[in-house]
Amino acid sequence: KMWSTQHKNRLLLVGLVCMLCLVERGWSQFGCTCYDCQTILSGEYAGTWISMGSEQETGGCLYRNYDNGKMVRSCGGSGTIFYQQCFETAPNECVDPPNYANFGYDSRTWDGTKLVGSGVTYTCNP
Repeated sequence: KMWSTQHKNRLLLVGLVCMLCLVERGWSQFGCTCYDCQTILSGEYAGTWISMGSEQETGGCLYRNYDNGKMVRSCGGSGTIFYQQCFETAPNECVDPPNYANFGYDSRTWDGTKLVGSGVTYTCNP
């Protein structure tokens, strides 16, 4: 059966409207406002959250709360969580690594540095 020109135009219009809806929905994900630091004012995520890196490094708006160690992805401007921009920075010194025996390891190798990026190796002997 041949489709009429009018029917083809309607299908094209419906397809175009659907495509615009999908594009608009996708664009809204890129409308996030990411700050280096944000303070969430109330609710279960209340506290100061510091960015863990650029959008290219983290996928965008990934934060860590250095008081409790939790991470959250927060897109500013969503209207459901109230926050304000802050100007704190992440700590540049880490805490001591956990005691190896508490986690079932036999030893650890650590040079004692606590700078961000330092490493500790835990070993289980055979």
